[in-house]
Amino acid sequence: MSSTRQGSLMLGRLTRAALSTLIVLTPAASRGWQTSLSGAAESQVRQWAISATASTQYSASSWSAAKATGPPDTTGCGDIVSAWAPAASRGLFGATPNGPGPEWLQLTYAKPVHAVGIRVHETYMAGFVYQVDLTDTSGVPHTVWSGGDATSCPGWLEIEFPATPYLVTGVTLHTAKPGYEEVDAVELVGELQASFSISGAPPGARVFLDNRPVGAIAGDGSLSANASTGSHRVRVTADGFQDWSQEVTLNEDSRVNLEARMSPKTASLTLLTKPGQAQVYLDDEPRGVTSSEGRLVLRDLKPGSYRMRLSLTGYKEWTQTLTLAAGDALQLEAKLESAGPKPLTLGDVEQALTGGLSKARVATLVKEYGVDFALNDDAEKLLRAAGADGDLLLAISKARK
Repeated sequence: MSSTRQGSLMLGRLTRAALSTLIVLTPAASRGWQTSLSGAAESQVRQWAISATASTQYSASSWSAAKATGPPDTTGCGDIVSAWAPAASRGLFGATPNGPGPEWLQLTYAKPVHAVGIRVHETYMAGFVYQVDLTDTSGVPHTVWSGGDATSCPGWLEIEFPATPYLVTGVTLHTAKPGYEEVDAVELVGELQASFSISGAPPGARVFLDNRPVGAIAGDGSLSANASTGSHRVRVTADGFQDWSQEVTLNEDSRVNLEARMSPKTASLTLLTKPGQAQVYLDDEPRGVTSSEGRLVLRDLKPGSYRMRLSLTGYKEWTQTLTLAAGDALQLEAKLESAGPKPLTLGDVEQALTGGLSKARVATLVKEYGVDFALNDDAEKLLRAAGADGDLLLAISKARK
């Protein structure tokens, strides 16, 4: 090693030893170990690093990368041996020009999680992190934050972000600061992984977990998905079917199988008739009678087309074709027309003739009211015996209803 390098390292060590006496003990630093990261839930896992490497470290013991593992153990702001610091060659007292670095500190965690945040305990020269990367289980880095760090010393840099779709096993801090930036501990906050499956739903049905879409039912009527542990609400929707939902508790390393029994959506029809008491038929199947006020509600009707018929004594039948779609709630008004006087029977015509009405008057009544009988040989013989002539019989033959 050159004499210049030896002198620089010795000066750095002496300076660090002197600075290490300048420790400011503050109760607030100890309290700072308690998280203020929002959104804490039963499903969250909070863990400290189990191993660490760095771009440089001051030594293999004091101020080494390993000092950033485990829970925080540095209780003040100062150049303290229990935190990681980069090598002197990149600090204020190194042989190379003074500068901000850059440096990096990479930490590894025992349990893979869907990360939602990190907490960095900065204990010297605070305010030095400019980028945070997360490492997934395949070793691929993902940048989740970059920006300015305004952390005070000692203090916690807390960063929150949406749960990662990938499982996280590592955190890399990128730092830049003239001097010895020091990190005491880094907490990874995440959610455990669980899984669930759904069967029985129609293909294409949409699946939601706590109102977040997670996929669609496959052609075989099933879906499998991952989620965080804890309590969730699973909901399945499909065109033409009633929504299905269920509360479920997901546990780590276990799989919950759900069966979505989805009922087809039906339609309802409210009938308002004038007058009331009308008999209601759908495709000639009786479905009830409207109330005296003329109201009847038909529920749970399958989607499709129907022929509706309304019948009431003294009124003409009312018919209409309806098409009902899933989820429809239709209201239909129907005003029945009076059927008028009943047509004359064979006995009515005979009685009118024998009772003294003229054939011309009987013919007028026949034309006005019609008759409900056929003019066969027996009917003609009976009416001629009562006094009917050819003109009246012709009128009767044309007036049958």
